[in-house]
Amino acid sequence: MELRQKRTEAGISLQEILPDCQIFGADSIQVSSCSHDWNRLQPGDLYVACAGMEKDGHDHIPMAIKKGAAAILSERFVVADVPVCLVDDTREAYGQICQYLVGTPKDKLKLIGVTGTDGKSITCQLIRSILHQSGIRCGMISSLAYCDGFVYSKTSGTTPSPPQMAEYLGELVANGCEAAVIETSSEGIAERRLSGLEFDACVYTNVKKDHLDSHGTLKNYRKIKTRLLDRLKPDGFAVLNADDKFLGKWIDNIHCPTLTYGTRNHAEIQAERIEQTVFGQTFLIFAGNESIPVKTPIVGDFFIRHCLAAVTVGLAFGLELEDVVRGIESVERIPGRMERLSSQHPSSIFIDAAKTPSQLHGMLRTLNSLPQEGKTWCIFGGASGVSKEQLAGLGTVAERHADHTIISGVDVHNESALEIAHEILDGYEDVAKAHIIPNRAAAIEHVLDNAAAGDKILIAGLGDQPTQFGYYAELSMSDRELCELWQEDRLALGELTRNYEDDLPISYSIDDYR
Repeated sequence: MELRQKRTEAGISLQEILPDCQIFGADSIQVSSCSHDWNRLQPGDLYVACAGMEKDGHDHIPMAIKKGAAAILSERFVVADVPVCLVDDTREAYGQICQYLVGTPKDKLKLIGVTGTDGKSITCQLIRSILHQSGIRCGMISSLAYCDGFVYSKTSGTTPSPPQMAEYLGELVANGCEAAVIETSSEGIAERRLSGLEFDACVYTNVKKDHLDSHGTLKNYRKIKTRLLDRLKPDGFAVLNADDKFLGKWIDNIHCPTLTYGTRNHAEIQAERIEQTVFGQTFLIFAGNESIPVKTPIVGDFFIRHCLAAVTVGLAFGLELEDVVRGIESVERIPGRMERLSSQHPSSIFIDAAKTPSQLHGMLRTLNSLPQEGKTWCIFGGASGVSKEQLAGLGTVAERHADHTIISGVDVHNESALEIAHEILDGYEDVAKAHIIPNRAAAIEHVLDNAAAGDKILIAGLGDQPTQFGYYAELSMSDRELCELWQEDRLALGELTRNYEDDLPISYSIDDYR
């Protein structure tokens, strides 16, 4: 992506932004637009040579110059016909340049970074709601959605690149926002997509044994997560989940103001559940000498912990506990996050984005804790590129915690649904308990046709993201829409179950493999 400044024609001075840089081939460099992608570079742009995990932008400097780059930002000396600005870290400098090109919106906002293995997007939504209900206009940048202070819109990823981040923050300032909540993934931290930013608060939801496919080892993954604190302002603070094993120990090594929350271990902000049904739960929040009840339609221990994280941030910013609770209670649903569907179906239907063993375990444990008699059904699947260990783990969790399990395709970009299903089956002790229905529409139709009154259904893996049927993009629908279609137009749903890959059966059982 490229970033073009429109405030002044003169642009910005690299020497002023990067005082330690070295400039060759000119006395100074003025920048009004920049790009790290030589394919999208336009004449007059500053070309930023970023060294990535797989590609090195320095290799493309000759092509960038041919396309009309006015100057080069590089980590190593290069001979060029245009001025070259030499810095220690082009990715860090890139973020600073992007921020200055849009008027440094980062300096006009309270920035709250939220990271963790699970619960980042939920916590972001809760924090934004609390600040909004307290009269603080707040934007949000997360995998769930981008909110410009007024309107929510879909996003394509978790942590955007520096130019996109700068554009987003610039829009928030233009819309009168005073704060921004930013979901920060481990990949975003590792790739320094947060370059140029400093946070007023860093929130850690948990650090589990996940995402090792991207980071190699658990030690590397934990180290990357802790690096978010390097971007904390001198007067900023950290918020940690005291119930998390790693975070509970790590707190002794943190040298910044820190607040903790939890439901099991000692923490500054705690909670205790009073009641839980399929329609919601009520719990008490304890903050110092104060306590207050919270009633929410979203169930689960995980949600209570995410509420506590948001409460801790709100109280640290000086908000009243009553206002903080009002912000939590105003969140009636979070799309695709343990979302209970309003349906005429006699069972209780929940949709969640759970796609790792730990996430699936948490959701199924929540369903099984609800005081409702009946069987538990689980539709789930794995993603391409995920390790065999993770896929087998999904099968193990589903078999142990659900009465009926249906393996259904979630992400089959590079591998067939059946190849992924085979890896999931490796986690079963009794593979006869598994039912494989690659077509998502057919899987949902099967469960809704067979589930009885009092049963609980978890449709996991996609959340509010759409699934596609075969090669027909126009048939892309979310799990929620498929459930609604079952209720409103059975014939249309039946068409989707057939409009898949013509050479594959709709449904499989273990007998098909014997």
